[in-house]
Amino acid sequence: MKQTRYALAIFGFCTILFLSCSKSSPDAPADPNPPPGGGGYDPTCATAPPGPLFSQVKTVLANNCVTCHNPAGQMPSVDFRSNCVIEGRAALIKTRAVDLGNMPPTGPIAQADKDKISAWVAAGGKVTD
Repeated sequence: MKQTRYALAIFGFCTILFLSCSKSSPDAPADPNPPPGGGGYDPTCATAPPGPLFSQVKTVLANNCVTCHNPAGQMPSVDFRSNCVIEGRAALIKTRAVDLGNMPPTGPIAQADKDKISAWVAAGGKVTD
């Protein structure tokens, strides 16, 4: 009998714990347009002043990536004109353009540009970096 009560108590505790952890926080409304690819999305990225590393990376993306990564391009869901999208995809940008070198599809970017992306990601990959 005690074992049954003990098992039910543990089951109830685990259920409550699971339900409390699985609900969204009412304090933080969901962003209707979060950047795809995830990452540490920071809603202040839209208004934060761009840091020097980010500004360099945004220029690299403007020169090499925005022709496809914009609403009218081949990848309309990933708009690299948006600071928040760039920040949200920092790790993926580094992986694809620097580590794998398979972006852009026209050929790898210059080593100096790869170094800018790597430095930005190493510094935190935020708009303010």
